[in-house]
Amino acid sequence: MQELFKIILTASFTLIGGVVLLVIIQILTRLIVDPFLDFRRLLGHPPLPQPQPPPRKQHLHDWPL
Repeated sequence: MQELFKIILTASFTLIGGVVLLVIIQILTRLIVDPFLDFRRLLGHPPLPQPQPPPRKQHLHDWPL
């Protein structure tokens, strides 16, 4: 019974910790990141650059003959 209690307690703390971390990240996003992006939009700056996909590799059948 003692071992089962430890397992349940560990799983509970893990889930609660994950939820707390998610809430903290959401609060920071809403308080810091969103106002910064709105401010950039207000000034007329373009949005932050998005990562580009890597260039497509050329295959042998793509080469002109």
